[in-house]
Amino acid sequence: MIELLLENGVDLMETDSDGVSALDMAIKFKRKDVIAFCIDKGFDLNATKRKSGIKPV
Repeated sequence: MIELLLENGVDLMETDSDGVSALDMAIKFKRKDVIAFCIDKGFDLNATKRKSGIKPV
């Protein structure tokens, strides 16, 4: 599913109104496959837009 979204121009770095990213959600739900995919696609592990300033990793 994520590959299909990427093929259609979805930005993995995009966040919701609270600054939560796809990587944040993958970590929350323990989706190791999605975490690995985000890392393989170059997701910046130090980036955060969260109001708390907490980074995903």
